[in-house]
Amino acid sequence: MKLEISLEEAKRLYEKGIMKEKLEECYPELKEKQFIEEWKNLGNIKGYFITSYSHIRQSENLSSTPDNRNISPSKQLVESQLAEIQLAQILYNYYGENTEDWIDWKDKDQKRYSLRYDWELGDFVIVTTHYAIQQQQLYFKTVKDIRQSIKLHKSLWLQYFGVKE
Repeated sequence: MKLEISLEEAKRLYEKGIMKEKLEECYPELKEKQFIEEWKNLGNIKGYFITSYSHIRQSENLSSTPDNRNISPSKQLVESQLAEIQLAQILYNYYGENTEDWIDWKDKDQKRYSLRYDWELGDFVIVTTHYAIQQQQLYFKTVKDIRQSIKLHKSLWLQYFGVKE
């Protein structure tokens, strides 16, 4: 049975709970989206990954098995991850230790600095951080260090923040 009503009318009926199943069949856009409970239930996935030679490759039609957890839906995200890894190596080389080895998140007086990109300004912003920011993984001990890193690794930072030059 085909319904000959407008999408607006279908939405009104759907919200009232009238003929929900039939309306979902005729107007799939009415069906409420639901998050899957587990990543492995995604089915087939496609996206991008970093090879062992640090190349970014595209893949399609892969099953959502543990071997394919490194597939990102976005090329920009993979480029950002590659830049983050390189910057982390540069920081490790500079400080001689990983961030988690020198930051004490319980010490509210310990100074640490991070970098953000302000899209309105079109420039970097140095932030004094007294708390852990989940998204940010790269921290500096001094403002001088962060400024030096911007000067030396500007293109990596822009890639990390997804800024196209």
